[in-house]
Parts: sequence; structure tokens; C-alpha cells
Amino acid sequence: EIGLLGMIAIQRSGVRLEWDDKAMRFTNDDAANKLVNPPYHSGWKI
Repeated sequence: EIGLLGMIAIQRSGVRLEWDDKAMRFTNDDAANKLVNPPYHSGWKI
């Protein structure tokens, strides 16, 4: 989790990010939330 948050923070540099650990999402940045659980490419799934 911490590694993912670090990578998102680098990509969203200049933006203050507020993380809700219980909801596993950012409370103030929809663009950052899209990076938390991005859609898979066609043909891939878990």
C-alpha cells in the first residue's frame, strides 16, 4: 500500500493528497483515486 501511495504522490506532484485508509481512497483527488484501482486492459482480469 505504501509503495502505491508513493508512486501516486510522485505522479500527482504539486497536489496535496489526503488518504482515507479505511476507505482505501483519496478524499480530495478523483484523478489520484483512478490510479489506486485502474481499469484492466481488455482481456485481463483478476
